[in-house]
Amino acid sequence: MVNKKGFFKALMTVALAMMSVSIFATAPVITDPGDFIVGDSEEGITNNIFVFPDAFDLDANVLDDSTVDAAIKWSFLDGTGQYLFNGIASFGGDPNAPGASDIRQADSDLGHPGQDGSAATATIRNESLSPIAGSPPFAEPGATGILAAETATVTLFASDCTTYSAQSVVLYTTNDASDSLSGGILINEFDYDFEGDPTLASGWISSLAPSPAAGTTSSGTGICMWVPLTNVSGAIVGWLSPHNLSNTVAPGYVDLVDLATYRFRATMFCDNQGTVGTQPLWTFGYNNYFYVGPSNGLLSNMYGGDMWIMDAAGGALGTNRTQGRDDFDFWASIPTAKTDAWRGTLPFGNTDNTTSVFASNVDARNDMNVSVRILDSPDAPAANSRTGTLCLKRLRCDRVSLNDLQINATHTPPINTSTHRVLPDGAGGAVGNGTAVINNGTASARFVLGGPFETNVG
Repeated sequence: MVNKKGFFKALMTVALAMMSVSIFATAPVITDPGDFIVGDSEEGITNNIFVFPDAFDLDANVLDDSTVDAAIKWSFLDGTGQYLFNGIASFGGDPNAPGASDIRQADSDLGHPGQDGSAATATIRNESLSPIAGSPPFAEPGATGILAAETATVTLFASDCTTYSAQSVVLYTTNDASDSLSGGILINEFDYDFEGDPTLASGWISSLAPSPAAGTTSSGTGICMWVPLTNVSGAIVGWLSPHNLSNTVAPGYVDLVDLATYRFRATMFCDNQGTVGTQPLWTFGYNNYFYVGPSNGLLSNMYGGDMWIMDAAGGALGTNRTQGRDDFDFWASIPTAKTDAWRGTLPFGNTDNTTSVFASNVDARNDMNVSVRILDSPDAPAANSRTGTLCLKRLRCDRVSLNDLQINATHTPPINTSTHRVLPDGAGGAVGNGTAVINNGTASARFVLGGPFETNVG
Protein backbone atom coordinates (compact mmCIF):
# COMPACT_ATOMS: atom_id res chain seq x y z
CA MET A 1 0.00 0.00 0.00
CA VAL A 2 1.25 3.51 -0.85
CA ASN A 3 1.56 5.90 2.09
CA LYS A 4 -0.10 8.95 0.51
CA LYS A 5 0.79 11.22 3.39
CA GLY A 6 4.48 10.33 3.12
CA PHE A 7 4.41 10.58 -0.67
CA PHE A 8 2.82 14.06 -0.48
CA LYS A 9 5.45 15.22 1.98
CA ALA A 10 8.18 13.98 -0.32
CA LEU A 11 6.67 15.85 -3.29
CA MET A 12 6.40 19.05 -1.28
CA THR A 13 10.03 18.74 -0.18
CA VAL A 14 11.15 18.43 -3.82
CA ALA A 15 8.93 21.36 -4.83
CA LEU A 16 10.28 23.58 -2.10
CA ALA A 17 13.85 22.63 -3.01
CA MET A 18 13.19 23.59 -6.64
CA MET A 19 11.59 26.87 -5.53
CA SER A 20 14.60 27.66 -3.38
CA VAL A 21 16.91 27.19 -6.37
CA SER A 22 14.90 29.60 -8.49
CA ILE A 23 14.40 32.15 -5.72
CA PHE A 24 17.92 32.07 -4.27
CA ALA A 25 20.20 31.85 -7.32
CA THR A 26 23.79 30.82 -6.74
CA ALA A 27 26.70 33.14 -7.49
CA PRO A 28 28.55 32.86 -10.80
CA VAL A 29 31.47 30.45 -10.61
CA ILE A 30 34.85 31.66 -11.92
CA THR A 31 37.22 28.99 -13.14
CA ASP A 32 40.90 29.53 -12.36
CA PRO A 33 42.51 30.99 -15.51
CA GLY A 34 46.07 30.69 -14.17
CA ASP A 35 48.40 33.65 -13.67
CA PHE A 36 49.33 36.24 -16.28
CA ILE A 37 52.76 37.40 -17.40
CA VAL A 38 52.67 40.75 -19.20
CA GLY A 39 55.56 41.26 -21.63
CA ASP A 40 56.63 43.92 -24.10
CA SER A 41 58.32 42.11 -27.00
CA GLU A 42 55.19 41.97 -29.22
CA GLU A 43 55.35 45.73 -29.84
CA GLY A 44 59.14 46.08 -29.86
CA ILE A 45 61.22 45.78 -26.74
CA THR A 46 62.54 49.33 -27.08
CA ASN A 47 58.99 50.72 -26.89
CA ASN A 48 58.40 49.14 -23.45
CA ILE A 49 54.64 48.73 -24.00
CA PHE A 50 53.67 46.26 -21.30
CA VAL A 51 50.25 45.14 -22.53
CA PHE A 52 48.83 41.60 -22.77
CA PRO A 53 45.99 41.88 -25.32
CA ASP A 54 43.08 39.42 -25.11
CA ALA A 55 44.73 37.74 -22.12
CA PHE A 56 41.60 36.42 -20.44
CA ASP A 57 38.34 35.17 -22.04
CA LEU A 58 35.76 36.28 -19.47
CA ASP A 59 32.84 34.35 -20.96
CA ALA A 60 34.81 31.12 -21.18
CA ASN A 61 35.81 31.29 -17.53
CA VAL A 62 32.47 31.80 -15.79
CA LEU A 63 29.38 29.66 -15.15
CA ASP A 64 26.02 30.86 -13.86
CA ASP A 65 22.73 29.00 -13.46
CA SER A 66 20.46 31.82 -14.63
CA THR A 67 22.45 34.67 -16.19
CA VAL A 68 23.88 34.73 -19.70
CA ASP A 69 27.60 35.37 -19.98
CA ALA A 70 27.21 38.81 -21.54
CA ALA A 71 25.15 40.00 -18.55
CA ILE A 72 27.71 39.00 -15.92
CA LYS A 73 29.31 42.04 -14.26
CA TRP A 74 33.09 41.79 -14.04
CA SER A 75 35.37 43.96 -11.89
CA PHE A 76 38.71 43.56 -10.14
CA LEU A 77 40.61 44.80 -7.11
CA ASP A 78 44.33 45.56 -7.36
CA GLY A 79 45.72 46.93 -4.12
CA THR A 80 48.87 48.15 -5.88
CA GLY A 81 47.01 50.13 -8.55
CA GLN A 82 49.58 48.99 -11.12
CA TYR A 83 47.31 47.23 -13.61
CA LEU A 84 44.32 47.98 -15.84
CA PHE A 85 41.86 45.52 -17.37
CA ASN A 86 40.40 46.73 -20.68
CA GLY A 87 41.68 50.19 -19.79
CA ILE A 88 39.68 50.23 -16.53
CA ALA A 89 41.24 50.75 -13.12
CA SER A 90 40.83 48.74 -9.94
CA PHE A 91 37.39 48.95 -8.30
CA GLY A 92 36.96 48.84 -4.53
CA GLY A 93 33.16 49.09 -4.34
CA ASP A 94 30.29 46.59 -4.41
CA PRO A 95 30.99 43.91 -7.06
CA ASN A 96 27.23 43.59 -7.59
CA ALA A 97 27.10 47.17 -8.89
CA PRO A 98 30.44 48.03 -10.54
CA GLY A 99 28.89 50.63 -12.88
CA ALA A 100 31.52 52.10 -15.18
CA SER A 101 34.10 49.74 -13.66
CA ASP A 102 32.48 46.73 -15.36
CA ILE A 103 35.32 45.51 -17.58
CA ARG A 104 32.97 43.22 -19.58
CA GLN A 105 31.09 46.10 -21.24
CA ALA A 106 33.85 47.80 -23.23
CA ASP A 107 37.55 47.58 -24.08
CA SER A 108 39.16 51.00 -24.21
CA ASP A 109 42.72 49.63 -24.51
CA LEU A 110 42.88 48.91 -28.24
CA GLY A 111 45.30 48.99 -31.18
CA HIS A 112 47.65 46.19 -30.15
CA PRO A 113 48.94 43.48 -32.54
CA GLY A 114 46.49 40.61 -33.01
CA GLN A 115 43.86 42.12 -30.72
CA ASP A 116 40.22 41.16 -31.42
CA GLY A 117 38.64 44.31 -29.94
CA SER A 118 36.07 42.40 -27.88
CA ALA A 119 35.49 43.36 -24.26
CA ALA A 120 34.89 39.67 -23.51
CA THR A 121 38.62 39.01 -23.96
CA ALA A 122 40.19 41.22 -21.35
CA THR A 123 43.37 43.14 -22.10
CA ILE A 124 45.81 43.60 -19.20
CA ARG A 125 48.12 46.62 -19.03
CA ASN A 126 50.88 47.53 -16.59
CA GLU A 127 49.78 51.11 -16.06
CA SER A 128 52.76 52.05 -13.92
CA LEU A 129 55.32 51.22 -16.64
CA SER A 130 53.28 52.10 -19.76
CA PRO A 131 50.43 54.48 -18.86
CA ILE A 132 47.49 54.28 -21.23
CA ALA A 133 47.40 58.07 -21.61
CA GLY A 134 51.11 58.23 -22.45
CA SER A 135 53.02 57.84 -25.71
CA PRO A 136 55.68 55.20 -26.36
CA PRO A 137 58.52 54.64 -26.11
CA PHE A 138 58.22 54.43 -22.34
CA ALA A 139 61.15 54.38 -19.92
CA GLU A 140 63.27 51.25 -19.86
CA PRO A 141 62.65 49.46 -16.53
CA GLY A 142 66.23 48.19 -16.45
CA ALA A 143 66.54 44.52 -15.66
CA THR A 144 65.42 41.85 -18.11
CA GLY A 145 63.01 39.10 -17.17
CA ILE A 146 60.43 39.17 -14.38
CA LEU A 147 60.30 42.53 -12.58
CA ALA A 148 59.68 41.62 -8.95
CA ALA A 149 58.44 45.09 -7.99
CA GLU A 150 55.65 44.84 -10.57
CA THR A 151 54.14 41.62 -9.23
CA ALA A 152 50.59 41.98 -7.89
CA THR A 153 47.89 39.65 -6.60
CA VAL A 154 44.59 40.75 -8.11
CA THR A 155 41.08 39.62 -7.15
CA LEU A 156 38.57 39.13 -9.99
CA PHE A 157 34.85 39.46 -9.25
CA ALA A 158 31.95 38.08 -11.32
CA SER A 159 28.40 39.08 -10.37
CA ASP A 160 24.87 38.38 -11.59
CA CYS A 161 23.83 41.68 -9.92
CA THR A 162 22.61 39.81 -6.84
CA THR A 163 25.48 37.62 -5.73
CA TYR A 164 29.11 37.43 -6.73
CA SER A 165 32.16 35.17 -6.50
CA ALA A 166 35.87 35.98 -6.43
CA GLN A 167 39.04 34.46 -7.85
CA SER A 168 42.61 35.59 -7.11
CA VAL A 169 45.27 35.62 -9.82
CA VAL A 170 48.87 36.83 -9.86
CA LEU A 171 50.01 39.37 -12.44
CA TYR A 172 53.68 39.46 -13.39
CA THR A 173 55.56 41.80 -15.71
CA THR A 174 58.53 40.55 -17.73
CA ASN A 175 60.92 42.86 -19.56
CA ASP A 176 62.15 42.06 -23.10
CA ALA A 177 59.99 38.93 -23.31
CA SER A 178 56.60 37.79 -24.60
CA ASP A 179 53.19 37.68 -22.94
CA SER A 180 52.38 34.28 -21.48
CA LEU A 181 50.17 32.39 -19.07
CA SER A 182 51.40 30.53 -16.02
CA GLY A 183 49.58 27.66 -14.41
CA GLY A 184 51.70 28.09 -11.32
CA ILE A 185 54.63 26.00 -12.60
CA LEU A 186 56.78 27.82 -15.19
CA ILE A 187 57.28 31.58 -15.04
CA ASN A 188 59.15 32.90 -18.05
CA GLU A 189 62.17 35.09 -17.29
CA PHE A 190 63.21 35.71 -20.90
CA ASP A 191 63.18 34.14 -24.37
CA TYR A 192 65.95 35.55 -26.57
CA ASP A 193 66.21 34.70 -30.27
CA PHE A 194 69.82 35.68 -31.02
CA GLU A 195 69.57 34.40 -34.57
CA GLY A 196 66.47 36.43 -35.39
CA ASP A 197 67.61 39.55 -33.52
CA PRO A 198 71.41 39.81 -33.15
CA THR A 199 71.02 42.98 -31.05
CA LEU A 200 69.93 40.75 -28.14
CA ALA A 201 73.56 39.64 -27.89
CA SER A 202 74.55 43.14 -26.83
CA GLY A 203 76.53 43.04 -23.60
CA TRP A 204 77.69 39.43 -23.98
CA ILE A 205 81.47 39.14 -23.61
CA SER A 206 83.58 36.74 -25.65
CA SER A 207 86.46 34.95 -23.97
CA LEU A 208 89.42 33.45 -25.81
CA ALA A 209 92.30 31.54 -24.26
CA PRO A 210 95.54 31.55 -26.31
CA SER A 211 94.88 29.33 -29.27
CA PRO A 212 95.65 29.33 -32.97
CA ALA A 213 92.60 29.95 -35.19
CA ALA A 214 89.99 29.54 -32.42
CA GLY A 215 87.54 32.37 -31.96
CA THR A 216 84.11 33.79 -31.31
CA THR A 217 81.60 35.90 -33.19
CA SER A 218 78.10 37.27 -32.81
CA SER A 219 76.17 37.36 -36.07
CA GLY A 220 72.89 36.48 -37.75
CA THR A 221 73.55 32.83 -36.88
CA GLY A 222 73.64 33.53 -33.16
CA ILE A 223 76.38 33.73 -30.53
CA CYS A 224 79.11 31.54 -32.06
CA MET A 225 82.50 30.04 -31.21
CA TRP A 226 84.82 27.67 -33.02
CA VAL A 227 88.04 25.64 -32.74
CA PRO A 228 90.34 24.06 -35.34
CA LEU A 229 90.92 20.33 -35.73
CA THR A 230 94.45 20.39 -34.27
CA ASN A 231 94.96 22.58 -31.25
CA VAL A 232 98.44 22.25 -29.83
CA SER A 233 98.19 24.89 -27.10
CA GLY A 234 94.59 24.22 -26.22
CA ALA A 235 91.57 26.49 -26.25
CA ILE A 236 88.79 27.58 -23.97
CA VAL A 237 86.57 29.85 -26.03
CA GLY A 238 83.08 31.05 -25.31
CA TRP A 239 80.70 33.72 -24.15
CA LEU A 240 79.61 35.19 -20.82
CA SER A 241 76.23 36.90 -20.51
CA PRO A 242 75.91 40.54 -19.40
CA HIS A 243 77.13 40.53 -15.81
CA ASN A 244 78.15 42.57 -12.77
CA LEU A 245 81.65 41.19 -12.36
CA SER A 246 83.25 44.65 -12.53
CA ASN A 247 80.42 47.02 -11.68
CA THR A 248 78.65 47.27 -8.34
CA VAL A 249 75.34 48.45 -9.82
CA ALA A 250 75.10 46.47 -13.05
CA PRO A 251 72.53 43.65 -13.00
CA GLY A 252 73.30 40.01 -13.67
CA TYR A 253 71.43 38.14 -16.37
CA VAL A 254 68.74 36.46 -14.26
CA ASP A 255 67.34 37.63 -10.94
CA LEU A 256 67.45 34.97 -8.24
CA VAL A 257 64.22 34.35 -6.35
CA ASP A 258 63.88 32.61 -3.01
CA LEU A 259 62.73 28.95 -3.20
CA ALA A 260 63.14 28.73 -6.97
CA THR A 261 64.97 26.69 -9.55
CA TYR A 262 65.62 27.69 -13.16
CA ARG A 263 65.19 25.85 -16.43
CA PHE A 264 67.30 27.00 -19.39
CA ARG A 265 66.56 25.77 -22.91
CA ALA A 266 69.37 26.41 -25.39
CA THR A 267 68.84 26.02 -29.13
CA MET A 268 72.20 25.24 -30.72
CA PHE A 269 73.76 24.93 -34.19
CA CYS A 270 76.92 23.13 -35.31
CA ASP A 271 78.37 23.24 -38.82
CA ASN A 272 80.24 19.92 -38.37
CA GLN A 273 77.84 17.15 -39.38
CA GLY A 274 80.61 14.66 -40.16
CA THR A 275 81.67 11.61 -38.18
CA VAL A 276 79.94 11.10 -34.84
CA GLY A 277 82.24 12.15 -32.02
CA THR A 278 83.97 15.01 -33.86
CA GLN A 279 81.91 18.00 -32.71
CA PRO A 280 83.55 20.25 -30.07
CA LEU A 281 83.06 19.49 -26.39
CA TRP A 282 81.05 22.39 -24.95
CA THR A 283 79.54 23.48 -21.64
CA PHE A 284 76.62 25.53 -20.39
CA GLY A 285 77.27 27.16 -17.05
CA TYR A 286 75.83 29.59 -14.52
CA ASN A 287 77.38 31.51 -11.63
CA ASN A 288 76.73 34.09 -8.94
CA TYR A 289 80.02 35.98 -9.07
CA PHE A 290 79.59 39.66 -8.30
CA TYR A 291 81.71 42.73 -7.63
CA VAL A 292 81.50 44.85 -4.47
CA GLY A 293 84.11 47.52 -5.21
CA PRO A 294 87.89 48.01 -5.43
CA SER A 295 88.51 47.24 -1.76
CA ASN A 296 86.92 43.78 -1.83
CA GLY A 297 86.97 42.98 -5.53
CA LEU A 298 85.24 39.88 -6.88
CA LEU A 299 83.55 37.74 -4.25
CA SER A 300 83.32 33.98 -4.35
CA ASN A 301 80.73 32.10 -6.37
CA MET A 302 77.81 31.09 -4.13
CA TYR A 303 75.42 29.81 -6.80
CA GLY A 304 76.86 28.02 -9.80
CA GLY A 305 77.31 24.96 -11.93
CA ASP A 306 78.54 23.69 -15.29
CA MET A 307 76.98 21.09 -17.61
CA TRP A 308 79.17 19.32 -20.17
CA ILE A 309 77.90 18.16 -23.56
CA MET A 310 80.04 15.78 -25.60
CA ASP A 311 79.29 14.39 -29.04
CA ALA A 312 79.98 10.71 -28.29
CA ALA A 313 79.20 7.23 -29.61
CA GLY A 314 75.66 7.09 -30.94
CA GLY A 315 75.46 10.82 -31.53
CA ALA A 316 72.53 11.43 -29.16
CA LEU A 317 74.17 14.60 -27.83
CA GLY A 318 75.35 15.73 -31.26
CA THR A 319 74.05 19.19 -32.13
CA ASN A 320 71.41 19.09 -34.91
CA ARG A 321 72.43 15.61 -35.99
CA THR A 322 69.66 13.32 -37.27
CA GLN A 323 70.01 11.16 -34.16
CA GLY A 324 70.91 14.13 -31.96
CA ARG A 325 69.08 17.31 -31.01
CA ASP A 326 68.82 21.06 -31.46
CA ASP A 327 67.43 21.93 -28.03
CA PHE A 328 69.24 21.23 -24.77
CA ASP A 329 67.54 21.53 -21.36
CA PHE A 330 69.56 22.58 -18.31
CA TRP A 331 68.36 23.04 -14.72
CA ALA A 332 70.14 25.52 -12.47
CA SER A 333 69.66 24.76 -8.80
CA ILE A 334 71.53 23.49 -5.77
CA PRO A 335 70.42 21.18 -2.93
CA THR A 336 70.82 23.89 -0.27
CA ALA A 337 68.31 26.28 -1.89
CA LYS A 338 65.56 25.19 0.55
CA THR A 339 67.63 25.41 3.74
CA ASP A 340 67.09 28.17 6.29
CA ALA A 341 70.79 29.02 6.30
CA TRP A 342 70.71 29.62 2.53
CA ARG A 343 67.48 31.61 2.69
CA GLY A 344 68.27 33.63 5.81
CA THR A 345 65.12 32.44 7.58
CA LEU A 346 66.65 31.03 10.76
CA PRO A 347 65.00 32.08 14.05
CA PHE A 348 65.02 35.81 14.74
CA GLY A 349 68.33 37.07 16.02
CA ASN A 350 70.42 34.22 14.56
CA THR A 351 73.60 35.83 13.24
CA ASP A 352 73.80 33.31 10.39
CA ASN A 353 70.89 35.15 8.74
CA THR A 354 73.25 38.03 8.03
CA THR A 355 75.61 35.77 6.09
CA SER A 356 73.00 33.93 4.03
CA VAL A 357 73.02 34.11 0.24
CA PHE A 358 70.03 36.45 0.27
CA ALA A 359 71.48 38.88 2.82
CA SER A 360 72.03 42.28 1.19
CA ASN A 361 75.41 42.71 2.84
CA VAL A 362 76.57 39.47 1.20
CA ASP A 363 75.17 40.15 -2.25
CA ALA A 364 73.37 43.42 -2.96
CA ARG A 365 71.96 41.91 -6.16
CA ASN A 366 70.70 38.35 -6.03
CA ASP A 367 71.26 37.30 -9.60
CA MET A 368 73.22 34.96 -11.83
CA ASN A 369 75.15 35.02 -15.07
CA VAL A 370 75.30 32.29 -17.71
CA SER A 371 78.04 31.13 -20.03
CA VAL A 372 78.54 28.88 -23.05
CA ARG A 373 82.04 27.60 -23.85
CA ILE A 374 84.07 25.17 -25.95
CA LEU A 375 86.73 23.22 -24.06
CA ASP A 376 89.42 22.06 -26.46
CA SER A 377 92.56 21.76 -24.35
CA PRO A 378 94.97 18.87 -25.07
CA ASP A 379 93.60 17.13 -21.97
CA ALA A 380 89.99 17.22 -23.18
CA PRO A 381 88.61 13.91 -24.51
CA ALA A 382 89.70 13.40 -28.13
CA ALA A 383 90.54 17.11 -28.40
CA ASN A 384 92.51 16.82 -31.62
CA SER A 385 89.72 14.98 -33.42
CA ARG A 386 87.08 17.63 -32.67
CA THR A 387 86.44 20.76 -34.71
CA GLY A 388 83.71 23.08 -35.88
CA THR A 389 81.61 26.11 -35.11
CA LEU A 390 78.97 26.02 -32.37
CA CYS A 391 76.31 28.72 -32.09
CA LEU A 392 73.80 29.57 -29.38
CA LYS A 393 70.81 30.52 -31.53
CA ARG A 394 68.20 30.96 -28.84
CA LEU A 395 68.05 30.89 -25.05
CA ARG A 396 64.92 30.71 -22.88
CA CYS A 397 64.81 30.81 -19.09
CA ASP A 398 61.84 29.77 -16.96
CA ARG A 399 61.62 29.97 -13.18
CA VAL A 400 59.94 27.22 -11.17
CA SER A 401 58.89 27.42 -7.54
CA LEU A 402 60.39 24.57 -5.54
CA ASN A 403 57.13 24.39 -3.61
CA ASP A 404 55.31 23.55 -6.85
CA LEU A 405 57.67 20.60 -7.31
CA GLN A 406 57.15 19.25 -3.79
CA ILE A 407 55.67 15.77 -3.50
CA ASN A 408 53.93 14.74 -0.31
CA ALA A 409 53.80 11.01 0.44
CA THR A 410 51.87 9.05 3.06
CA HIS A 411 53.33 5.86 4.55
CA THR A 412 51.02 2.86 4.01
CA PRO A 413 50.46 0.70 6.02
CA PRO A 414 50.72 2.83 9.18
CA ILE A 415 54.06 2.81 10.94
CA ASN A 416 54.21 0.50 13.95
CA THR A 417 56.47 0.98 16.94
CA SER A 418 58.80 -1.96 16.31
CA THR A 419 62.57 -1.74 16.17
CA HIS A 420 63.92 -3.36 13.00
CA ARG A 421 67.52 -4.53 12.64
CA VAL A 422 69.09 -4.63 9.19
CA LEU A 423 72.07 -6.97 8.74
CA PRO A 424 74.96 -5.50 6.70
CA ASP A 425 76.46 -7.61 3.90
CA GLY A 426 78.97 -10.06 5.32
CA ALA A 427 78.41 -8.95 8.91
CA GLY A 428 77.70 -11.11 11.91
CA GLY A 429 75.14 -10.54 14.57
CA ALA A 430 76.78 -7.58 16.23
CA VAL A 431 74.66 -4.50 16.63
CA GLY A 432 75.75 -1.70 14.34
CA ASN A 433 76.14 1.95 15.25
CA GLY A 434 73.76 3.45 12.69
CA THR A 435 70.16 4.28 13.63
CA ALA A 436 67.33 5.84 11.59
CA VAL A 437 63.87 6.72 12.87
CA ILE A 438 60.77 7.27 10.74
CA ASN A 439 58.01 9.12 12.52
CA ASN A 440 54.53 9.84 11.15
CA GLY A 441 53.43 11.95 14.09
CA THR A 442 51.67 9.21 16.04
CA ALA A 443 54.08 6.26 15.88
CA SER A 444 57.67 5.66 14.87
CA ALA A 445 59.74 2.77 13.59
CA ARG A 446 63.44 2.48 14.41
CA PHE A 447 65.87 0.86 11.96
CA VAL A 448 69.20 -0.21 13.47
CA LEU A 449 72.16 -1.32 11.36
CA GLY A 450 73.44 -4.74 12.44
CA GLY A 451 72.06 -7.44 14.72
CA PRO A 452 69.52 -10.16 13.89
CA PHE A 453 67.77 -9.45 10.61
CA GLU A 454 64.04 -8.96 10.97
CA THR A 455 61.74 -9.46 8.02
CA ASN A 456 58.71 -7.73 9.47
CA VAL A 457 59.74 -4.26 8.32
CA GLY A 458 56.50 -3.47 6.48
